[in-house]
Amino acid sequence: MREQIKSPTDRSWFFGDSVPSKRYINSKVPGISLSIYKVYGKEGHEALLYDDNRKILHYFEVKQGRNEKHPDLHYLRSNRFKYPKKVGAFDGKVHVRKIKHNVYEIIAEVTDNKYKLYLNIEESDDDLTHDLLSFDGASNLTKKMISSLKVNLDPEKNYFFKEYVKQYVPGSTFHVVNEAVKTEFTVTLPDTKRTRKLMSKFKD
Repeated sequence: MREQIKSPTDRSWFFGDSVPSKRYINSKVPGISLSIYKVYGKEGHEALLYDDNRKILHYFEVKQGRNEKHPDLHYLRSNRFKYPKKVGAFDGKVHVRKIKHNVYEIIAEVTDNKYKLYLNIEESDDDLTHDLLSFDGASNLTKKMISSLKVNLDPEKNYFFKEYVKQYVPGSTFHVVNEAVKTEFTVTLPDTKRTRKLMSKFKD
């Protein structure tokens, strides 16, 4: 893991609007990310390693305090997942408008609903635009909005979503401010027959 995404919406390291977490993104393989989060009704924190290429989720218990430099992860289990065929499907229009330097408005229209995204971006050493924001139940829509934005950006540069506002119309509005800190962090999986089998089935 090379990039740690921290979203300091308060002193408890909240990511988004409600769940305290830290997120590590592998900038060399953006489809791999690690999220540390509070499980409601339980003490302590858990971690989820998300491998989109292999369609695998790895679960860990976090043993040490969240203020430590790197978490102490204790492996729990792994399982495969599949995207439901209908959930997240996108069939609509996307409009991108540049408001000012590095500030964009993106609007997706799907039937009677609108999804609005206001982004303040900045240049980055690595591409930090993957899996950092999403509209609930509409993963394909989010990907389409981000890909439409990238058409308007310099293809020779990498970017980071420094701040964004996402709005469901009709519905709620969420404001997130992010900070990126480069770090070196390795997650080790147990060497078992099951994990070797899961990890060997790589899909592009």
